[in-house]
Amino acid sequence: MLLTKKVACPVSEKGSGLSAALQEAQHRLYLLRQQRQAAGNALERSSIAPSSPSQPASLSATPAGSLEPLPPHLGWGSVPLTAALRTASQHQQNRETPAADPLSWLPSSDSLISPAAEPPCPPTHKKVHVKLHADVATGMLRQSLAAPGRIWLLLRHLDASGQGWLSIEDVRAHLCGKDSALRVCGWRQLRNLMRQGEGVFWQRKQDRLWLRSVARAAAALDVWRLTGAPVAIPLAVLTQSIGVVRAHLYASFHSGRAVERQAKGKSLKPIARQSIQAICRISRRTQRNYEKTAKVRKQQNFAVGPQLHHPQSQELAWSYGQAAFQLTDHAGKHGLPGRKYLAWQLPNNYFGPHDQQPRGRQKRINHQLSVLFTQGMTGNGKAMIEGNRHYHPKRFFGSGHTAAKAYNRAAKHDIYWHTPKGKGPRLWHLISGTVNN
Repeated sequence: MLLTKKVACPVSEKGSGLSAALQEAQHRLYLLRQQRQAAGNALERSSIAPSSPSQPASLSATPAGSLEPLPPHLGWGSVPLTAALRTASQHQQNRETPAADPLSWLPSSDSLISPAAEPPCPPTHKKVHVKLHADVATGMLRQSLAAPGRIWLLLRHLDASGQGWLSIEDVRAHLCGKDSALRVCGWRQLRNLMRQGEGVFWQRKQDRLWLRSVARAAAALDVWRLTGAPVAIPLAVLTQSIGVVRAHLYASFHSGRAVERQAKGKSLKPIARQSIQAICRISRRTQRNYEKTAKVRKQQNFAVGPQLHHPQSQELAWSYGQAAFQLTDHAGKHGLPGRKYLAWQLPNNYFGPHDQQPRGRQKRINHQLSVLFTQGMTGNGKAMIEGNRHYHPKRFFGSGHTAAKAYNRAAKHDIYWHTPKGKGPRLWHLISGTVNN
């Protein structure tokens, strides 16, 4: 029962301007706190000595000098700010009165049980991302190992401690359990995938599955250098159908072309579908389907050549075939209004949906790949793996200055440059390489 006897509420010098209503509220808070402390002490004494009845002191007889003054304001209705101000005020009081309770600096129980002080809920697997190197993803597509590669990425995520191996029972429970959030297939299909990825992504020894590192897996996929930046693949994507997984593996190639990106995050170098087909071993029709599934954006590019009556325009028209067309400059952006130029369509720019991740150990991984390339896969009777490194000359530049420097180095191919402005299709200017031949 709450006692109604009033106790004189002392006011500190700093809080001398408190109103009567605020002093009355302070008095009630003090009585509630004393009543709760007395009940807790009685319960503690009854647990130690049940036979001795507890006799709490009268709350009304509490000396008025033990009342704690409130802070200058109550945080404008904010529970966390009120708790912080109360803690700071109690710290100041403890420094002024060394004999105070050593636990008085703790915030009140009301602030501890408030909804604002509750810890946030742990994130679900839908918000977790898996780090993936785009060159490794393209290697999976080239070798038709997207299904076991998906298992390898999930196992690397499950190996949070980095011990390098997982038990077969744990793998089966996480990837085949009916109630598991990472279920992707049944036990029979998982055994087939483990046989398919043996020697590429892992080594199975007795009841353990030893995972291979990124460098070893990349070398087994004929990837001898990581060129782009790693990307973040959502974990929820890896648990979907294998078609969606293949689409995101393909989209990671466009998301990870960090070397060819400007400061604003837009791709600088166009790339032809024929080149993508040679890198990923995916047909043009499948590329369009994957881009639609993974939501890959594209930007069209067009090049403006010489005027139609120029002698070089006929050779360019024969070179570009159906991609060439006649452009009439009505606005006069390239010369006098009304002039006609030869123009043709260039490869598109592609923008992947994934966020780029820090490179981290990529330099060390490339060093390991160079060692494997020159000395071979040492150990376990592995023979040296031979490969070829191809050089592709740079053709697209972001400014005329850099394009002119490349042209002066006796370039034997066409060079394009553009001015970065506006949205929509981008117009490129040509510096023909036939002049140097």
